[in-house]
Amino acid sequence: MKGAWIARYEEGYVTFAGDWVTVEQRDSHEHGWATPEAAQLEWERNGEFSKPTVARYSNGKQEVDDVTLRPAFTRLGVAKIWRRLIFLPVPTQAKETMRAAGPARTVT
Repeated sequence: MKGAWIARYEEGYVTFAGDWVTVEQRDSHEHGWATPEAAQLEWERNGEFSKPTVARYSNGKQEVDDVTLRPAFTRLGVAKIWRRLIFLPVPTQAKETMRAAGPARTVT
């Protein structure tokens, strides 16, 4: 691991009733950053999450697009689609605990 923080990418939609639904969530362990701020700067420099529709969310960014005028989405009951990026501390304690426990075993 190259740093103390990793990125979590999420995306989903908002129904006409106002329910926020997550359809994808993945953590990126390929790259690490010393701080969430350093990670944000890198993502912004790369052009990700730098559009006018992007707002601050937690310690990251979120983009929400209104799709109410797009028939394919309205037929599904979707008013908005969204994606977000947040940053999490690397769970080193959990990794160390798992390593100390040894290989996983099936108990019957």
